[in-house]
Amino acid sequence: MKTIIYYTIILAVSVIGVRGENLDKNNEILCLTSEQGGSSTKPSVSPDGDFVCYALENGYESVLWVSGLDGTDAWPITSAREKAVSPKWSPDGKNIAYLKNGDLMYVSLAIKEEKLVSDGSPVMAFDWAYDSNSLVYSSNKGGHQNLWIASKENRQSRRLTFAEQECLNPKWSPDGKWIAFRSNRSVNQSLWIISSNGGGERQLTSDDRHYDNCVWSPEGTRIAGIARAGRSGTGGLWLVDLEGKEEPLVADLDNHSDPVWSADGKSIFFLSNRGVGNNVWELLIESRELRRITHDGKGGRFLNIARNGTAVLFQRGNRKIERKIRKLDTKEDSSINIGFAATFSKDGKHVAYLKNKGGNLDIWMADFDYNDGVKDERRVTSFSGLDYRPTWNADGTLLAYTSRRASWDIWIAEIGANAIKNHPLFEDERDVYVSRWSPDGRHIAYISEEELSNSDIWIYRFHDRMAKRITWGMHCLRPVWSHNSKFVVFSAYSEDMGKPELFLYDVKNEELVKITSGNYDVPGSFSLDNGSFVFVRKEKDANLYLYSFVSNSLEKLTDFYGDESNPVWSADGKGLFFSSQQHGSQDIYFMDVDTRNVKVVVQGNLDHACRWVFKDGLHIFYESTKFVGDLYLKTLDSSWGREVTITAGINE
Repeated sequence: MKTIIYYTIILAVSVIGVRGENLDKNNEILCLTSEQGGSSTKPSVSPDGDFVCYALENGYESVLWVSGLDGTDAWPITSAREKAVSPKWSPDGKNIAYLKNGDLMYVSLAIKEEKLVSDGSPVMAFDWAYDSNSLVYSSNKGGHQNLWIASKENRQSRRLTFAEQECLNPKWSPDGKWIAFRSNRSVNQSLWIISSNGGGERQLTSDDRHYDNCVWSPEGTRIAGIARAGRSGTGGLWLVDLEGKEEPLVADLDNHSDPVWSADGKSIFFLSNRGVGNNVWELLIESRELRRITHDGKGGRFLNIARNGTAVLFQRGNRKIERKIRKLDTKEDSSINIGFAATFSKDGKHVAYLKNKGGNLDIWMADFDYNDGVKDERRVTSFSGLDYRPTWNADGTLLAYTSRRASWDIWIAEIGANAIKNHPLFEDERDVYVSRWSPDGRHIAYISEEELSNSDIWIYRFHDRMAKRITWGMHCLRPVWSHNSKFVVFSAYSEDMGKPELFLYDVKNEELVKITSGNYDVPGSFSLDNGSFVFVRKEKDANLYLYSFVSNSLEKLTDFYGDESNPVWSADGKGLFFSSQQHGSQDIYFMDVDTRNVKVVVQGNLDHACRWVFKDGLHIFYESTKFVGDLYLKTLDSSWGREVTITAGINE
């Protein structure tokens, strides 16, 4: 028994950008492993679709690594100077089994410990039971290649088959009752099954075809496999039921391999050299429709799919492991994939964002509906300079944004039905940037930089086309409007202050008040009744605080082990969505402000931030802050999130 030392590295992620005529526009292909440090082989995706385990081979060494499906946060689970291969996740996602120097091993990810399952005779292949407590494997213990079942805890093995011919590639059925395997009791390797308790052994397929790559359907009544006329030659995709009925699905005119069932059992993914290269294909079983998933001439190997059906994993060539994201259903997160730094109009029907198209970063807009997605995309700006930070007026007919042309200035885009007109809001010798339109559309708060050390807050008034300066000689950050457009909160500091503190400006009475003092405070957002303001205070950890304008009191909302950021109020005003690094990555949580109950809303290996909550309260828009351009829509229902108990400084 040996304890594994875990390390963390960051692997580069590059968008390959492969597209095909049968792909949904939201699909993407990502490279998960770099070409440095050896060849990456035989990937295995976790059941929840969040992680991948693969072998990184370098000469005589082969180390198993686990990383997120975005290619980040990779760490080794076996040590060097050994040869660990063929990783396979347990169905519960808690363990990874593999072969090391012929022995069957597994690692418990919770306690980070390597354990031996079977030794003494080389293990050729293995599979997990669906209860994740046992493994079936093929070994030549006793003189012939037979099947054995071992408990992962006590290392006790019992022999399952007693044949004088090969029994290979065992596959455990989802209900745990049967084990399918191949046997050469005739000229070819036929498909057999046997009860996992022993007995009931019988041949399913005829002796005419050689079967390989056999996999159970999710309901456990069918087996898909690659069948050839002999041990060599091309192989077709066949379907076999438990009564032995064989049915060809895809002819063997081309070479196919690695069939994998979809989560709903309605389709089968497989690799095929139809056309150019060995690409990923999908067969819809009922209609027999074939869909090509990847389009590439380099070839793919070792196909795998997450049990939840959201990620197809494959290996391109000999070195790189890549991931393809499929379109998800409405109860899951769906990729919007439009641009980045997106902002919604007040009614949520329009979205503006930045997109780099043709080598230039411009502002684009589109109509948006969380049932239909993005449609009627339009280009707002087309200028060789930089345009950024769009902000909508009250009725969604105007966009204000910062543009660098002769200098940094605020520009206005008039959104017409047939055309979009752009013009500067006003001319100013100073650099003007980071504008925020008030919810009623009557004012714009912006920052004007007079000197390098000073960037003060100004308020532009549309009714008299005048601008009023509200700070002098300060460095100001992130103006935030109240929902009734009466107040602006921002963070500011000077050389004397040292740390950013929060200030509130009363627009009507033209009064400026400092509401926090002596701390590093970053603005968040107003409550829906405008009676309080949530913000981030950076202490040892960054925590959320709530300031009440009614009682002039300050309340600490979080005291977690992990920085909090990006607080956004829920649609009913009773809770907060916020980001927290409780588990290493920046996940999105929800807190009921009255009870302090906390739920996890979005988890993963990307850093996430909630940006918009729709009025129905059932949809949130969020983005990845780790990789620019990843935008997502999450549909919430009565069971969304899972409740977690968090105590001061400790996540239990």
